[in-house]
Amino acid sequence: MAVCDTAYEELGARHDQVHWSVPDPVIDGTNAAFERAYRDLQERVGRLATAVVGVDDRPRPSGGPQ
Repeated sequence: MAVCDTAYEELGARHDQVHWSVPDPVIDGTNAAFERAYRDLQERVGRLATAVVGVDDRPRPSGGPQ
């Protein structure tokens, strides 16, 4: 997972990675910019987690692979 455009470009596009372009809050330098970036990532991670859990949300036997 890359959220930094520079890191994404340096790593090169691959099929097994995800890139979320999030504006760098350092450029603006305000608390509001950091809050926006945080909220953006929080929403995206929430959607991703829901999608991943929703793929197979059957209970696992205890002691088995998670």
